[in-house]
Amino acid sequence: MTKRNLKPRDMDTQSWRTFLKNQAKGIWCCDFFTNYTINFACYYVFVIMQLDTRKVVHFNVTNSPSLDWVKQQIRNACMDNETPRFLIHDNDGIFGQMLQPILSD
Repeated sequence: MTKRNLKPRDMDTQSWRTFLKNQAKGIWCCDFFTNYTINFACYYVFVIMQLDTRKVVHFNVTNSPSLDWVKQQIRNACMDNETPRFLIHDNDGIFGQMLQPILSD
């Protein structure tokens, strides 16, 4: 039988679960999914959700997403809603980083 080495966490650190619980109202998450038409044309659906309510804040559809298009969609979502403190997304190249940081406009 293997013993687990359970150490108390430092008081200055918090777990990911605690962070999400404390900050959920200020977190949006976004991602793409694809949809194909009857003629096999591929469309990309971009969705932004608020994490605590799981409410869709913004969505849009395009046939050729680009970094500039994604930035504009985030700006559009922020115009109609309260600006989030954090935006969670995956590490796709469409978000611009591909192993390098993005400099804000």
